[in-house]
Amino acid sequence: MAQDLKTRAERQLALNETAAGDAVDELIAARMELDRRVADPSAITPEQWATGVGARQHGELARAAVAAELAVQAGVRQKLAQVNSPADTATYQALLRASLIALARLRVLLRQGREREQIAAARVRVLNALVDTATARVGASRAGVVQATADQAAVTAARDALTEPPLKTLVADATAARSGATFTAARDRLSEVLPDALRERAHQRYAESAKLADDALEHHGVALAGEDRLGAEVSPASAAVAAERDFRVALAELSGYAAAAAAELAATTSMLQAVAAFPDLSPEQAKALDPADRADAVAAATAEQTLADAVAEVAILQQAVDDARLSARLDDPDSDPETNADVIAAQEALNDAAVQDALTTARAGYDQDARDALDAWEVEVPPELWDALTRFEAAAATLDRLASAPARDALTTGLDTAQDRWADALDEADVQLRRLVVARFEAAARGARAHALAELSADRTAQYARGDGPAGRTADQL
Repeated sequence: MAQDLKTRAERQLALNETAAGDAVDELIAARMELDRRVADPSAITPEQWATGVGARQHGELARAAVAAELAVQAGVRQKLAQVNSPADTATYQALLRASLIALARLRVLLRQGREREQIAAARVRVLNALVDTATARVGASRAGVVQATADQAAVTAARDALTEPPLKTLVADATAARSGATFTAARDRLSEVLPDALRERAHQRYAESAKLADDALEHHGVALAGEDRLGAEVSPASAAVAAERDFRVALAELSGYAAAAAAELAATTSMLQAVAAFPDLSPEQAKALDPADRADAVAAATAEQTLADAVAEVAILQQAVDDARLSARLDDPDSDPETNADVIAAQEALNDAAVQDALTTARAGYDQDARDALDAWEVEVPPELWDALTRFEAAAATLDRLASAPARDALTTGLDTAQDRWADALDEADVQLRRLVVARFEAAARGARAHALAELSADRTAQYARGDGPAGRTADQL
């Protein structure tokens, strides 16, 4: 069973809410680091400023203390200038030395406060943005839970419908209808009014037309898969977009089957009944279609089939060449794909003499005379009869599709696979976004510290060189 989209979304919402809460906590801590104040800073020592008050008050206290110590020194120097006896200078010299030591210590503390203030202010700026981002992610996750709940309900409804009448027995019912009396009567009626050669060739053309559309979708799918692969390498978000597209397509296919399959089966009955009741041709129409008089046209129908088979084989090989070229260019967009080994091998298979000779021979066999002969025969078929044949082919194709248990199973397994892929892609995108928040925060925090240290490099270098305080550092740094 595929991942439950609602449960997945709720799990990611919880993780994103935790990440947003962590970002808010970090922001609160950064603001506290910047703005925390004490009413009576005299109750703590200068060495406690780094932990006891915020960075701004730390800087204010350090500036005031430096100014006060400079005032002390000015007073001491003034008194030294007034000393009359050399013996009296010793006291003031001791006071000046003590003040100089204290001032050196205070300047280190001031530098530390300025560093704290710059770092904290930068962290607050970054965290404000990150909190906004994380909060937006939470909002998106909440919307995602709502969407996932609806999507999961749609998935469950489509899957549950397969276990209830009329879909529960629909494969068996379609199988029975495919070999039932109504189908047989319609087939036999077409055999009665339309020559075998024309009917068989029309059947093949109908199949060829359907295959062209299927082949085009497959051809597009190869290119789309390449685009999705490269998009996933560039961005998890791109992978999620591609995976959601595939999920929506798979869900629409299963939901469409659940909604329409029973009606489609019923419609085939009326279509086949109409074909079975097709009226007799007029004697003139029957004579015009008599294959006994159309030997050249019968041969032309066979020749056209041979050409169609040859063209189909070439188309398959050409698609292989196209796919190989695409793969080569995706691997190396600047290379010449014609030098790629896979491209060369695919081109050689396309150019193989047996393949090309078969096409040339088939074209020669279906020349203008053959085309004219077949056209002249086909134009004798009443339009109503062509319509009846087309309805029969459509009904047969519908019954074949509805009677195929593997085709029905592919709808559910395809949805399960797409659902898991989308859920995984969403999880990866969410994880990557949270990783990005962590990386941005850490880069910003380290960048703030690097900027602050560079900004105050001259002060710090001088203080380290002079050994201000304990070796230019604060006591807590040693």
